[in-house]
Amino acid sequence: MEIAYRLTEAEYLNAWRLRTRGGRSKAIRIIAFFVFFWAFILICLVLLWTIVQRNATVDTTKHESPKVVMIDPQAGASRSFTTLSLITNVGPFILLAAIWAFVFFRLVPIRIRRMYRKDPLMQGLFTVNLAPTLISIQNTAGFSAQYGLNLYEYWREGKGLIILVYYSGAYFTVSLTGFPEPQRAELRGILAAALPRNDCAAIVAPHQ
Repeated sequence: MEIAYRLTEAEYLNAWRLRTRGGRSKAIRIIAFFVFFWAFILICLVLLWTIVQRNATVDTTKHESPKVVMIDPQAGASRSFTTLSLITNVGPFILLAAIWAFVFFRLVPIRIRRMYRKDPLMQGLFTVNLAPTLISIQNTAGFSAQYGLNLYEYWREGKGLIILVYYSGAYFTVSLTGFPEPQRAELRGILAAALPRNDCAAIVAPHQ
């Protein structure tokens, strides 16, 4: 089966969204792990710092002669300083996690648009020959390759396109725009015979 198509900027963005649809929950788990991990580290550091400060205070008291205990008017200011120090230490890590999430979900589409406008390969005409076990790809920008379908982990279909996802997480996009339903059905049939279909977060086990 041979098909030829061009991918628009919008289709590249839709392909990225389709790819991350199943991985969004995983990304959220990674962010949560990142935040909890560094929060745990910071709590341990704060506890360690408190113990060291307390031990230093005890050692100082032992070496001092007995004297009248007086209320320190700066005790409240000291506690405020400790709170401010904690916020100062924790704040950068929370900010880093927020920036990471912003970069992943907001700046990636901007980067895709810039790449599309500069990369002749992304704008070129793709010619794809699909066989039961092989896929060959040619592009008018000069790219040519042939792969076994076993190099892909699964395929996923969205509105007007299909993505073939490698085990590494990278993917190849096939546009269905302009193809009649019988041709789309033939394409789905070839892919379904060779690869598992994954249209949800869970990975479907490969066919035996």
